[in-house]
Amino acid sequence: MTRTEHNCVQGSAEWFKLRCGIPGASNFKFIITPSGDPVKGEKRETYKCELLQERMTGEAADHFPSLAMKRGTDLEPNARNWYRATVRDDVRETGVIIADLGGGARCGASPDGLCADRGIEIKVLLYHNLIAKLLSANPCADYALQIQACMWICGMTQWDLVLFSDHSAIPSAFYALSADVKLHAAFSEHIPAFCAEIDAAESRLVAMGGTARWR
Repeated sequence: MTRTEHNCVQGSAEWFKLRCGIPGASNFKFIITPSGDPVKGEKRETYKCELLQERMTGEAADHFPSLAMKRGTDLEPNARNWYRATVRDDVRETGVIIADLGGGARCGASPDGLCADRGIEIKVLLYHNLIAKLLSANPCADYALQIQACMWICGMTQWDLVLFSDHSAIPSAFYALSADVKLHAAFSEHIPAFCAEIDAAESRLVAMGGTARWR
C-alpha cells in the first residue's frame, strides 16, 4: 500500500475530487463489521450505489448536515486547540490521505489532525450525548471502526479520540486507541474486493451507455 497526503481544505472542491467515488474511512461501517466480516445487505448496496453516483456524475452524493453536525464542524478548531494545549502541541491539520491498494483500488481518510506518531478523531457532541459517552464503560465503541480505518489508511498504529466540550461545566476528554491487527488484516482483504465490485458495476453502467465523469 502506498499513501499520499494532500493538504487541501476539507470540504473543498479539490478535497471532493480526491475522494470522489472511493471508499472513505468514516463509511467503512457499510463494508466491514467491527468483527472484521463483510457487511451484507441494503446498507452495503446503498453505499456502493452512492459511490457509483459520484463516479458517473462527478458530483458529491447529497448528504445534508444537521445542526448538530454543523456545530461539530464549527467547533473542531477549538477542539484541536484544546488537544494541543492539553495533550501534545505537535498536532497539525491535513486535508486527505489517499491510499493506493494496488490494482487500481483506492480509499481515503480525512484525519482531524496528525501528529508524528498518531492521528486524532474529534467528536463534538450535544451535551447530553457527551455526558453519556464520558460516563460510558466504553466511550470509544461507536467510533472504533472509523478510527481503525484511519489508522490503516494512514499507516499508523496509534490514534486519539477527542470528545470535546465547549461548556466550562462539562469536561473534555481524550482516549488513546491502538491498532487492531486482526481488523486491519480484514481491511486488507475486503476493501480491495469492495473496490473491485464498484469497478465492475461502473463498467456495466458504461456498457449500458453511461459515462463515468469522476477521473
